[in-house]
Amino acid sequence: IRHFKDNFKYFLYIKKMFKKSLIFENKKVFTFDFADDYIKVYLKEYGTLKLYTIDFNFFYKKDFRIFKKVSKFLLFLYNKCHFIRYKNIINGFYGFNNLIGSVKNKVLNECTMQRYKGLGEMSPVQLWYTTMNPKTRNLQLLSIRDLESADKIFTDLMGSNVDNRKKIIDDYSNNAFELDV
Repeated sequence: IRHFKDNFKYFLYIKKMFKKSLIFENKKVFTFDFADDYIKVYLKEYGTLKLYTIDFNFFYKKDFRIFKKVSKFLLFLYNKCHFIRYKNIINGFYGFNNLIGSVKNKVLNECTMQRYKGLGEMSPVQLWYTTMNPKTRNLQLLSIRDLESADKIFTDLMGSNVDNRKKIIDDYSNNAFELDV
């Protein structure tokens, strides 16, 4: 495979894409270094600096062509003014995050959200609606095959060792959907 930097067109595109992405919402999100056959990307996620390595061969694959199309679409979303009509009022938003934030605020202003630590904090009506109604409840059988491993994870999560807890959260956070930490 030819050297990536020899294909100057791809090289310039990647540099341009990274420069546009370096600062997002006035915060430095990531930095990068070019090496001979890979890019090192240092990404700050939730206060933790992570290192990702992208092999230059990736830029010759079909996945990259798809990624390129998606990134152009996302740049369009982030760099344009969007309009939304809500209750016959039209609001304009510059940037996708402002749009999403505004929609989220409008939705949250019109609904009530409650959090419970356990079932004992709920009223009988709330228990029936969320947990006890046989027509809507979902019962699942859980079995623990590796008691020792489950006990270690539980101890690490609930124990006083903060480093172990952070490591578990860091290791498994990418697999979680709507993680509430």
